[in-house]
Amino acid sequence: MIVRFLFIVFYYVYYVFGDTSFISKGQRAELFEIMDNEVPTFKVSLPEEEFLIMKEKASRLDSLEYINSEIEYIIESINEQNFKELFPEYDFSELLPLDEEGFPNIDETLFTIDYIEYHSLSQKYYSINEIIFNILNSKEYINIMKVLYTIFSLDTSSITDTDMLYYINTYRYSQFVEYTNFNEIFPGYNFSEILPELPMNEENGHPNIDFQKYIISNNEYQNLIKICENLDEVLFNIFNNDKYLNLIKVFYILSKLDTSEKNYDDDIWFNIEKFGTNLIIDNNGNFSYRNLIYIKEIKEIVNSLNEQNFNEIFPGYNFSEILPELPMNEDGHPNIDYQQYIIPYNEYKNLLKIYNNVDEIYFNIFNNSKYLNLINVFYTLSNLNTTSKNNDSIWDEIEKRGNTVIKNNDGNFFFINYRYINNIKITIDILNKQNFNEIFPGYNITEILPELPMNENGHPNIDFRKFIDLEVYQEYNNLVRINFDSSEYFFNILQNNKYLNLIKILYTLSQLDMNLEEDNENNEIFEIYGPNNIEMKEDGNFIFYNYNKKFNQYNTYNFNKHFENYNFKKIPGEEEEIPYSFKTKNATMTVEINNQEKSFNKITFSLGGRLSRRYSKQLFNLKIRGGKELFGRRQFKLRSDATEPSYMRTKLMCDIYNKLGLPSISANYITLYINNEYMGFYILTDAFKESWIEYVYGEKDTTNLYKCEDCDLTYNTRYGFKNENNEATDIKELYEFLAKITKAKSITNIESFFDIDHFYKEIAMEFLSFGWDHYINHHNFYIYKNPQNNKWVYLNFDYDLDLGSFQYDFTKSITKKFSDMFYNDKLLSNIEHFNEILKEIVIKVFNPATLFPRIDEIKSFIRPYVQLDKTLNDNGEYPGRMNKNDDTFYSMEQWEASTEFDESLIGLKQFILLRYRYICKEYSIECDPMYLDENMNMNLTITETESLYPKETETSSFLIPTSTFDLINIEATTTSIEDTILPTSTSIFDSNIDETITSSALDFSNTEITTSTEDTILPTTISVLPTTNSILPTTNSQLNEPTRTLPSISETTITFKCLSEFLGYPCCSSELTTVYAEDEYGEWSYDFTKNEWCGLTKFEDSSNQDHSGECWSEILGYPCCKGCKIYETDSDGSWGYEFNQWCGIISSRCQKV
Repeated sequence: MIVRFLFIVFYYVYYVFGDTSFISKGQRAELFEIMDNEVPTFKVSLPEEEFLIMKEKASRLDSLEYINSEIEYIIESINEQNFKELFPEYDFSELLPLDEEGFPNIDETLFTIDYIEYHSLSQKYYSINEIIFNILNSKEYINIMKVLYTIFSLDTSSITDTDMLYYINTYRYSQFVEYTNFNEIFPGYNFSEILPELPMNEENGHPNIDFQKYIISNNEYQNLIKICENLDEVLFNIFNNDKYLNLIKVFYILSKLDTSEKNYDDDIWFNIEKFGTNLIIDNNGNFSYRNLIYIKEIKEIVNSLNEQNFNEIFPGYNFSEILPELPMNEDGHPNIDYQQYIIPYNEYKNLLKIYNNVDEIYFNIFNNSKYLNLINVFYTLSNLNTTSKNNDSIWDEIEKRGNTVIKNNDGNFFFINYRYINNIKITIDILNKQNFNEIFPGYNITEILPELPMNENGHPNIDFRKFIDLEVYQEYNNLVRINFDSSEYFFNILQNNKYLNLIKILYTLSQLDMNLEEDNENNEIFEIYGPNNIEMKEDGNFIFYNYNKKFNQYNTYNFNKHFENYNFKKIPGEEEEIPYSFKTKNATMTVEINNQEKSFNKITFSLGGRLSRRYSKQLFNLKIRGGKELFGRRQFKLRSDATEPSYMRTKLMCDIYNKLGLPSISANYITLYINNEYMGFYILTDAFKESWIEYVYGEKDTTNLYKCEDCDLTYNTRYGFKNENNEATDIKELYEFLAKITKAKSITNIESFFDIDHFYKEIAMEFLSFGWDHYINHHNFYIYKNPQNNKWVYLNFDYDLDLGSFQYDFTKSITKKFSDMFYNDKLLSNIEHFNEILKEIVIKVFNPATLFPRIDEIKSFIRPYVQLDKTLNDNGEYPGRMNKNDDTFYSMEQWEASTEFDESLIGLKQFILLRYRYICKEYSIECDPMYLDENMNMNLTITETESLYPKETETSSFLIPTSTFDLINIEATTTSIEDTILPTSTSIFDSNIDETITSSALDFSNTEITTSTEDTILPTTISVLPTTNSILPTTNSQLNEPTRTLPSISETTITFKCLSEFLGYPCCSSELTTVYAEDEYGEWSYDFTKNEWCGLTKFEDSSNQDHSGECWSEILGYPCCKGCKIYETDSDGSWGYEFNQWCGIISSRCQKV
């Protein structure tokens, strides 16, 4: 029985002190595993003068400095003016305080902003000018914009700012009316009857309009800017909706009055025309805005037809038969009413959103008109034969509107992009202009190419319109939308046309001796579609080698010579430095870690980040040179993550990626000193560099690791990628990769060269964490070509803005849909597979039961270091805050709240919980009902509740007998034995099996449960696994007694149906077939109704089979194992442990496991 007793001792010790890591051992570099249990100290030393330079550059912030300097300049300019002298008739006393002499005394410090205000404004407004405008317009002390507006209304000769023009023009347009003598320019009209609401000065005939009634708030103005196309539309809405006086109605009525005094050089008539005629009025008398340019162009197109005499330019045609719907005068001129094509402006703006260009918009307006289908008119005219064509603009319109459409068998028209048609037309027109008898003397072209239509004079007569195909065009148009090089696509159009294989024509002709002058247009065509770029296959078809052949056969010089669109030298901007950057190779460093002090004499140290440079606490980059490393890593980022108060988002996201087993960066914590100055608490991560690739993928000095700085995974953004190897100049593999992705028609065409499965896992995490600052924001990711399988891999980084960090609209970040984040992305088209991966991640790790305990663990671990980071030093400053432009600071109370369920700072747990609920509902995942409960008590910790998912931390206490058999209390807080929710072989120690163990010699039923971790009796290094010197049975052992009291498995009457029963887990019912995990005990599913794991893999009993002596442990008194989990190996063989007793592993049965 002593064996059993000792095993129980070792079991419980292991349960308390064993491997409890959140992440599987070996998934990260040794450094980060060591740092799980300590916060090392990094001490960096720089030459003192360089340290001072770094501090100076870290404190610079151009944008904020510029804004404040501009504000100061404007206010100083106002303060320098004597308003009583400049504007003696205007009383400024209500707008700003003036001294006795007339000078303002505005305090500029009330308008300058700090970094927090700047950061907030920069998120709302796109330009610095907008920020300045809103600062000056929103201060309660004095509204500077009102002051400027008033000044500029008196004298506007120097104003150019668009936003300011709103104020100026509001004033001006009302004044144009006010300064007009209506009695003089509208004689005979009684305005008290026509416009009784218009305030008039009866004595002089001038209106008396108060322009200040049209001044709206800044918020209203900004809303109008968002929905209106231009400033005129903004003003139209202001004038049209004002309760004081509808100025649009005034302009409209004035435009309808007869007068001989119209002079459009005068401002009043210009504005009557602008606001009085370019509008739509409905049956109820309501006005709506019409874009002046749009109306003008429609009018010009229609008038280009009305101005023509069709009898003269189309002689012999009877238009009453050809186009009976076309209104015609007796003199042969059309009489088309252009106003019939003027649609409501809202409809026009909707067309702007739908279509690529204005020609396509006009096509839809003309084609859908119930009045007259103008597209049919242009199309019919373009097909008429006439000798009267000249250079008049009408022929340009007829060709543009008539030849850029396709008419199907049903008589319906479809728009074709003019660029698409023009490219085909130009090629064919060049050929049709040539005299082939002269160019190819001595050849009978009609015999060589009988299918080529030729005139008697030797000119081809190819009809370009037969190359226009709607389906082909739609595919082409998709390429045009991403600005993809379409030369290969045109090759396919010209080759696959049923009317004429023009590629065959060009290829054949290029083989003949030609009599061409150097500047002949045919030279370029034959160069593009000749043997240099085209190869004829045995079946007579052709292959276009514009990409592949040139990639393989041309060096950089020749490639650029032939194809200027391709640049295989360094990417532009690759050498650019960040403003106020700092980098030195003169640094040294010591690291106090793992009870050691590591010294490094060659360190490269630099300021890191771009936008993060705005914050007070800077980021740093660190590289160990000289062939040395720190426990498996050489290059690091030292992150302050000043944007988020928890210090945890980077760490937690890295842990999740590590836990999922993805190749990714890792994170932990350090304290940093520079030149013996305490800089504070930092997050240490490794970095995607050449050295990381070497550690993880085994490739040394890779030339295919690219950082995305402004790009997506399309060819159009190729210049946004930067090679991490500064000596690499050949980027053709990158271009090939991007070209293939861009040209691919479906995801199946991409899987052979891009790791889609890995990409989906990364994107799933970006989606779950609302990681908006990676793929969808075109940066913060790398791509790498893995030489082991020749597939490119997507690798993201920088997680400080994930998990709801820095969101103005918390609700939107929680309920953000996949389609909103990743709109119409070809790479993500396999949505079923993506959803499977998403569900798997939710079940395994992205759930409160798994992440809440991890947050608590990290929080407890880093609390004293966070406290020190938030403690003022002797100079009254917080450590490491070098950028004095920013005073971002979160208190300890805010730090505590930011990790919990706080909404003001978007607490980590709050985001995870609400996002989890949303995802579970949106994707119909059977999730933990406890966390789906809207009434869940947020103050409960995970240890106080029961969850669907295994807890990562448990408080346990039990009695352990010492060598003198005295019972002492062991209390400890531990994490779960394994890092996944799947029960593994160690689950033999769960509650189902514990009953068997604890019912024997040792009774723990009266054990007192406490939470103390002191007075432990055994060191943490003691393992659950027995050694051959202790309890493991051997041939010389006298410890075989358990087999006499505990029957072997083969002697029991228990019948097993599946392997999971060995571990105390039931077999799955027939309804449960989804595989959530797999290990040496087969496949596992989860029964959500019972909240337990179950086994899918059947057990095949081989106990009655003759193993020909394979059950070697029987002679030692131990049965054979049914499973293959090895706990120990000695000279006899490998040992497992099943059903509370040791068993021998049958190696022949486990070779495939």
